[in-house]
Amino acid sequence: MRRYVILAFLCAPWPLAGQSPRSAAPPWILTPGTAPALALPKALRGSLAADLEYDSADVIHGVAIDLNSDQQVDFIIQSAPSLCGNGGCQYEVVNGATQAIVGEIGGVAVVILPSRDHSFLRLATYTHEGAGTGMYTLYSFNGRAYEPTVQRALTQPAQDSLVAAWHVIPGW
Repeated sequence: MRRYVILAFLCAPWPLAGQSPRSAAPPWILTPGTAPALALPKALRGSLAADLEYDSADVIHGVAIDLNSDQQVDFIIQSAPSLCGNGGCQYEVVNGATQAIVGEIGGVAVVILPSRDHSFLRLATYTHEGAGTGMYTLYSFNGRAYEPTVQRALTQPAQDSLVAAWHVIPGW
C-alpha cells in the first residue's frame, strides 16, 4: 500500500516555478511583494531582461499561467525593482506559445480575472497616483494584444473600496 501512495505522490502534476499551485478559478492578485521567482526559457529571458531592467544574474519575478487555455504556459513578468515606484511596477505579458509580448501593463496590483476576451483572461490593475488618488484599468485581449478597455480615476472613498475589495482576493 505504501508503494502506491509514494508513487502517486511522486507522479502528481507539480506546477512550474512561479506557476499557480491552486486549482481554484481566478481571480488572483499579484503584487510586487508577492511575485515569486520565475524560471523563464533562456531565449525569452534574454529578450526581456533588458526591457525590464534585469541584469543577467538577477532573479526574475513573475508568474507562469495559462491565460488562454491553450495548454501552453504564458507569463506575467514583473520589472526589476528599478522600474518600480509608488505607482507600482511594470509588467510584460507573454504568450507562451509564440513567445511574443502581448501586453505591457503596470500598477501596484495586477488582478487576473475569470472573464475572458478572445479566450484570454482579463487583467485589471490599480496604479497609485498620489494621496487619495489612483487609476483603475481593465485590460482585455483584442485578438492580438492586451489593451486598456476601461480606465477610471479613483478618489476617496472609491479608492478605499477598491483596495478593500482586492484585499480579499487570493494572492499568488
